Amino acid sequence: GDYGWMASRESPSASAAAAMERIPESQPVLLTTADHALLTPDLVGTYQVLPDGPERCTIQRFAVALEDDRREMRAARYLNRRIGRSIIKEDLEFCSWTDAGVRSSSYQGGVLSGQESGVWKFHERIRQLIPVAGQQDPPPTGRVAAVNEKARRDG
Repeated sequence: GDYGWMASRESPSASAAAAMERIPESQPVLLTTADHALLTPDLVGTYQVLPDGPERCTIQRFAVALEDDRREMRAARYLNRRIGRSIIKEDLEFCSWTDAGVRSSSYQGGVLSGQESGVWKFHERIRQLIPVAGQQDPPPTGRVAAVNEKARRDG
């Protein structure tokens, strides 16, 4: 497939949004940014948070790198693993705080900052494809497909 390079914008989300604007919506995309903390000179690391149910998840983590047994590369990889563990710990803490916040009685829905335009566009795309995702209240059990179909017909 094709690949390209573009200059970073003011934030990772702005960079992603600018890149996505250049690509047709029908085109599948794998997007990575050089300003991501798990993309380092020695390796590319990633992790996925996969839901196991309404209140549980599993984290899958992996990294790819070229073989390199030099002492300085071993040291860099050791330090990057420590940094990666720290980032994941911070992310998990943030998820716990966010979860506690959205479960509180004072939560009224979130507002994204202007720097999160890529996230906003992604949410808009989800609402286009799955209209029920834009509703305030969940549909009755077993009615998601019917509610989505009705929303698509009603425009």
